[in-house]
Amino acid sequence: MVFHHWGDIDVGGFRIAARLQEIAMPASVSLQPWLMDITLDGRGNEVKDSTRDAMRAAAIRAGWSTFDRLPALTLEQERVGVILPSLI
Repeated sequence: MVFHHWGDIDVGGFRIAARLQEIAMPASVSLQPWLMDITLDGRGNEVKDSTRDAMRAAAIRAGWSTFDRLPALTLEQERVGVILPSLI
């Protein structure tokens, strides 16, 4: 079973994902990011490298090791067009 997390692309959004992974997800559930990597295309607001590092650390805590390339950009969830994950 897969549970998708879609939140703000900032420290808080990734910390929420990490916390969900740590306390709310049974072992049989895979917590997957949904639209949380959209800043890779350069969209977003610039932030300090230390903020980016905190975002990366929280993403890795959530089990998303591919997010080690996150740029120093944040983006509010409301600025991203809604696309629902496939239910297949």
